Order: sequence, then structure tokens, then C-alpha cells
Amino acid sequence: MPEYAFTDQVHLLGAFMDTFSALYPQLQEIDFRRTATTLDVPVFFVQGAHEADGRAEPFDEWYPMLRAPIKDLEVLEDSGHRPLFEQPAEFVEYMTDTVLARTEGT
Repeated sequence: MPEYAFTDQVHLLGAFMDTFSALYPQLQEIDFRRTATTLDVPVFFVQGAHEADGRAEPFDEWYPMLRAPIKDLEVLEDSGHRPLFEQPAEFVEYMTDTVLARTEGT
């Protein structure tokens, strides 16, 4: 990111390493397909069409199981893991035209 100085980038690398070594091992045992099939709040997902299979396949199994007052999925065709950054205009459009419109006043 152009606004990050070199030292910021070095620190960011350290943060990623901490995430991989500390957080990811804890997440390995979490399976929403068993523990989160009902939510009492609206849920909205934005997925890149080119997401890695290791992330997309568990989501594809879980999403149909999920029950929520409002549930919606938007797939952005030109994105991978980070549609928010890869297709920012489409992401903002979804947030305003769908998420905000469907949750306003709730």
C-alpha cells in the first residue's frame, strides 16, 4: 500500500507471522457447519468468485445450512480473497444498495 512507509511494511510482515503462528492454529478446530447454523442477526457475505478452494468449499457447504432473519450472498466475479479491495466500487454498491437498504430501521 503506497501510504505505508518501509518500517510499516516490516511491522506488517511481523503481524502476519504472528497471525499464522498464534491465531490460525486456534481457528483450525472451529467448524461453523457444526457450531453456527442459526444466527439471530442479519448476515451478509461478499465472496470473490476466485476464492481459494480451501476457503470457498467449507463456506459453500455451510451457507445453505445457515438460518438467519436475513441472509444474503454477493459473489464478485473479478475477485479472489479480498473483494473489498479488488472490486471496491462493487463492494460499496452492495453495502449501500443491499446491506443498508435491507437493514435500515432494524
